[in-house]
Amino acid sequence: MSPPDLSVLGAFGIADTVPTPLAGGQGTTWLAGGVVLKPISGLEEAEWVASVLHELPESGYRVSRPIRSNAGAWTTSGWSAWSWVSGSHDLTRGWKDVLAAGRSFHLALGDLTRPAFLDQRNDPWSLGDRAAWGTPTPTVTHQEFRPIVEVLAALRTPCEQRGQIVHGDLAGNVLFDDPRPPAIIDFVPYWRPAAFADAIVVADAILWHGAGPGLVDCLGGEARSMLARAAIYRLVTSDLAAARHEHDRSDYLAQEVNAQSRLLSVVEAM
Repeated sequence: MSPPDLSVLGAFGIADTVPTPLAGGQGTTWLAGGVVLKPISGLEEAEWVASVLHELPESGYRVSRPIRSNAGAWTTSGWSAWSWVSGSHDLTRGWKDVLAAGRSFHLALGDLTRPAFLDQRNDPWSLGDRAAWGTPTPTVTHQEFRPIVEVLAALRTPCEQRGQIVHGDLAGNVLFDDPRPPAIIDFVPYWRPAAFADAIVVADAILWHGAGPGLVDCLGGEARSMLARAAIYRLVTSDLAAARHEHDRSDYLAQEVNAQSRLLSVVEAM
């Protein structure tokens, strides 16, 4: 993606800087003069996230704070600006630290009301999330995923936990810089039980980061059902993402089916 143009840089007071791309995520984030610039996917969501993180007290975690434009707005020309936070992805220190930071973050978010924009999102991740919480067996396009998703769907049980705002993608978005508290970045809001956000971390760790099955012991109530839902969330998202792999779709599907089969065996053994 192209960097923000001079008008955007000027709006955030950094017109004399040259943006450089930041690694990770979707490859759309830029750093300029100590300011992180990110394209927005929706104006209502971007302004809501900025208003929440602008005032959120930090306790057991840090957050990147939004930066207003010279006009006093949280966004300009499809871009938002954020303070840069120190730290790096250090998953060697243990997933328990990622979970602990997320739980502190979710505790601070517990009293927020559900924003209406969540019903308007139709990106692959939002569709995967809805599939995880739908009543029937989720639909997938690629037959390689169907036997797995059918078993996972049957492992879900009715949820008795309350919904709240959670970060739906914590695994790769917690930065460590001791002795400072962990920093939580790229806040992607969903309305689900906090235990579901924990389960996504565990699912991601097992799917893509080589974590062992013992990590499920970190999960709380309804652990098996929550992990099954997290697995469906990622499986449906991967199924939708496969359409973008025109030249290596077979390899991509084989890799994802192998990872999902490994996670399924963990869920079944719980």
